[in-house]
Amino acid sequence: MKWRTGFLAISGCGLALGLVTSSAFGAGTQFGLPNPTRTPGSTSSAVTQGNINSTICVSGYTKTVRPPVRYTNKLKVQQLASGYAIDGRTSAKSYEEDHLIPLEVGGNPRKHANLWPEPWWGQWNATAKDRLENKAHSLVCGGKLSLADAQALFTGNWKASYKKLIGTPNPTTTTTVHPPPPTCYPKTSGGNCYSVGQYCPAADHGVSGVSKNGTPMICRLVGSSWRWTAT
Repeated sequence: MKWRTGFLAISGCGLALGLVTSSAFGAGTQFGLPNPTRTPGSTSSAVTQGNINSTICVSGYTKTVRPPVRYTNKLKVQQLASGYAIDGRTSAKSYEEDHLIPLEVGGNPRKHANLWPEPWWGQWNATAKDRLENKAHSLVCGGKLSLADAQALFTGNWKASYKKLIGTPNPTTTTTVHPPPPTCYPKTSGGNCYSVGQYCPAADHGVSGVSKNGTPMICRLVGSSWRWTAT
């Protein structure tokens, strides 16, 4: 009971800091923000305040719900072709197909309303948002912020939320794009990346992932053994 009282008090303080909600900002034309009409954000019904310790606060949770790369890449190309490209940059490599409400705080994995092409370049880029996502996840799982308040950090102007909780990111170039190397998943029990052609464990049978070289892959039955194969 003592923990719950403290949790509610801290949660209320979070709202008092001025963390904006989706109704608090306008057209969504600022760099780094999605169009709020097309991408207002969407949450997962499978994640609630009551079950965070068995969902988002469990190590490896996001791997279990993250949609396959072939799904997000296809959607990214479609969105860039239909008005989401910035300054005429239509190369998919210049953007990360990102969840507005992160999976780490109960964002919906597949709904288009929660996915948009976020630029890798500029001050307010995908890397900056990742820092806020990690911060929000830490606060929720540490009992210092409610799940709903953490989600509200992103359904509003996440840049304003970043300034409140972290500060201001260092300026980066707006002319050269340096996307980070692809993140492989799933990983071996030792934390290493898989390569296409390797055997895959029973727990990953039928699972989609990304190899250490960034190749989309799936664990499927090849002959009499299960192996990672390119998709």
